[in-house]
Amino acid sequence: MSIKNILSNRAKMIYARNKENIIKLKKGIKNTLQELATLNKAVSTEFFLYNKPVISFSASKFFSIMANPAPLRKAVIEENVIVPKKVDSIISEDYVKTTEAIEELYNSNIEISHIQKLFSTGLLGMKKNRKFVPIR
Repeated sequence: MSIKNILSNRAKMIYARNKENIIKLKKGIKNTLQELATLNKAVSTEFFLYNKPVISFSASKFFSIMANPAPLRKAVIEENVIVPKKVDSIISEDYVKTTEAIEELYNSNIEISHIQKLFSTGLLGMKKNRKFVPIR
């Protein structure tokens, strides 16, 4: 695939971006994000936006190319999801420290990017200490 095709495909995507107060994050969006983070493959998800996307394109040597930003109202997963057994057992345990959970997932051949998603959506660690971590 040529660079031109890659840029063309990226330009067709919508970047559903929101600036949210992590503490006041809506339950529905938070739950959907956490559910998506548990998956190891893409699933069909429907996004509802507040406004039409603004046709724009920005490139940076530090970040991925982002096009057509629009604020997200809600997201709905449209398929039955299958969570890997190891991930499901780790996020279900309320008294496992984050370091132990990460080590166990890593040793179970869970991809690092998947572990990062679980961590940033507040699914790892002791239940009382779990927090949503802002990411770019």
